[in-house]
Amino acid sequence: MRLDKGNAGVVSAGKDVIWAGAGNATVLVSGGAEVHAGAGGLAVYAHGGGGGANVYGAGGDYVIGGDSGGVAYHGGDAASTVEAQVSGITLLGGAGRMTVNGGARDTLTGGSGGIWFNENGGGANTITTMAGSTNVIALTGTDVLDSEGADAITTTDGNQDITIGGTASLTMGAGNSHVAVTGHAAIVATGGSSRVDVAAGGTADVATMGWMTVTGSGPGVSLALLDGQGAEAGRMSLLAGSATLGTYNEYGMQVTTGSGHAEVAASGANAGGSLNIWSNGADTIRTGDGAATVTLQGGDSEVWAGTGMLTLHDSTQGGQTAVVHAGAGFVQADVGSGGSMTFLGGSGYALLQGGTMDIVGGSGAIMTAGYYGSSVRSFIGGSGDAYLQLDNTGSDLTMGSGTAVVQGLGWGSADIYHFTAASTGTTLIENFRAGADQALLGAGVGIASQDVVNGSAHVRLTNGADVTFVGVQGGASLFG
Repeated sequence: MRLDKGNAGVVSAGKDVIWAGAGNATVLVSGGAEVHAGAGGLAVYAHGGGGGANVYGAGGDYVIGGDSGGVAYHGGDAASTVEAQVSGITLLGGAGRMTVNGGARDTLTGGSGGIWFNENGGGANTITTMAGSTNVIALTGTDVLDSEGADAITTTDGNQDITIGGTASLTMGAGNSHVAVTGHAAIVATGGSSRVDVAAGGTADVATMGWMTVTGSGPGVSLALLDGQGAEAGRMSLLAGSATLGTYNEYGMQVTTGSGHAEVAASGANAGGSLNIWSNGADTIRTGDGAATVTLQGGDSEVWAGTGMLTLHDSTQGGQTAVVHAGAGFVQADVGSGGSMTFLGGSGYALLQGGTMDIVGGSGAIMTAGYYGSSVRSFIGGSGDAYLQLDNTGSDLTMGSGTAVVQGLGWGSADIYHFTAASTGTTLIENFRAGADQALLGAGVGIASQDVVNGSAHVRLTNGADVTFVGVQGGASLFG
């Protein structure tokens, strides 16, 4: 059947082939009709399931409605627009851009011309975009989306199931959605509690004001926490390895690494909240400007502190060593039984306790503490002050240019004190055991003067250093 220039209405109950003309055509289908759009408007209404009717666009604006679905629309080579007024429609794009307004429980498959989909309060749709196409998708309900093109996606408060295999920007509302990324995604969530899983080879840049969990492997996976004005307040980036990244509104961020090697880096102040990192492998961790708590549970990890406070819990076992690079912020670190730590001082204050430690001082003050002191295996002083409580395992100490107070335990293995040309500071030693502990002078360093003050030997060295042995007399004889 071919329609001409005038307006026409057709009732089709069979497998009719209908060619619309230049006029406006209204077709009621209940059988397996084939309807071809013309130059005029076209409205197709399905009745009783539509009978599997097929509608072919020709670059116009169309309406598909009725009391049932069962209609398949084919977009064709020209751009077209469909007003989806009934559920259960199948919409197939072609080389022309297909714009769809409305829709519920429909299936949309884009072509090379792309899809512009405005759900307008509908939902439960299944949408697939074609690789190499450009698409704009606005979702308002609960849908399933397979994004394979260069797509701009927005959702409101629905719970979405989204796969991103192409390159997409995704702005999410306050729903509880799941996003699987095998391609490249830039995601912003203004609320809600969602999850993003990034497959190997995929990348995702995620920012949220709400609760979010991101799992993936680096490089190219990051999660930012936004403040109430939408400004970035803190970010955690996964540079290598696998990890789970999480945000908890204004309460901060959490990272849990896998059992292999991961590299994670924080920036920002973490929205005034806190950053918690659970390290389960031999990881490299960089904390940012906010407060951070790092718990080491895996292998030989390396931690670089930032300007914010770092609280470090090292629960690794014997044979594993954590290396900590202090920054400008305060560092509080405890080493578990059997673990060891190499601490490289920064400009901030540090409080260290437990385990076995090798310490290199910086410009900031360092204190070691413990019930029986700390196992300071070695110490190289810097320009900052140091207060060292030693245990009975024996320590090898090279003094620096700052002031140092060393409290030996008074029993156990010998402690050895080195005074080099760079050891120009003031040192006060408590519980020094003459004949057991050793005080050694480096090359070019000699004794300039000595005396006893209040029962304690006071020795001034030729490099300007002052050394006091509390409660011990003997002066120069105390040096080997």
